Amino acid sequence: MLVASGVVGSRTLRWARSKRMVSVYEAFDWMLPCQFEAFARRKAFFERQVRECIGEGLVVYLPSEAVRSLFCQCAVVTGNDTRIAFSYIHSGADGRPDTGRWTGLMLWLQKVAGEPLIWSIRPEELGPFLEETGWTNAPALAGTPRKHGVEFYAVATK
Repeated sequence: MLVASGVVGSRTLRWARSKRMVSVYEAFDWMLPCQFEAFARRKAFFERQVRECIGEGLVVYLPSEAVRSLFCQCAVVTGNDTRIAFSYIHSGADGRPDTGRWTGLMLWLQKVAGEPLIWSIRPEELGPFLEETGWTNAPALAGTPRKHGVEFYAVATK
C-alpha cells in the first residue's frame, strides 16, 4: 500500500525490512525503552503476511475524522486476511490524550514542538470503533495489553 500510494518506493520498503534496520532499532532502544524492540517484533510478524497496514506512531497526530477515514480507506483497499497494526494513546476523563501525571506538560511540549497529540481513545472503545470502520479488534495479536511508554499497541483484522 505504501508503494502503491507513492509514499515510499520499493527500495525504501526493502531497506525498512532489512536486518540492518533492526540493528538500528536495537541500537537506539535505550532512548525509547521497548519502542524499537516492539516495532522489530511487529516487523518480523508482518514480513510473513501478504497484506498489511501499519499506523504505528501516526494516528495520535491526526484529527478524529482523519483517523476514521484512514481506517475506512484501509479497509476498502485491502483484501481479506489483512491486518492493521497501530499505536494509540488512552483518552483521559476530559477526552484528551492521557500521558500520565505530566499530561498537561507533555501536551504543551508536543504542541510547541509542532507535533500536537490530537487523537486518543479509551481501550474499551477501541473494539466498537474498529468495527465501525471495517475491522475487528485482535488483542491477542498485539502481544500484550500493557502500555509501552504512553502508548498501547493494537492489531485489527479483516
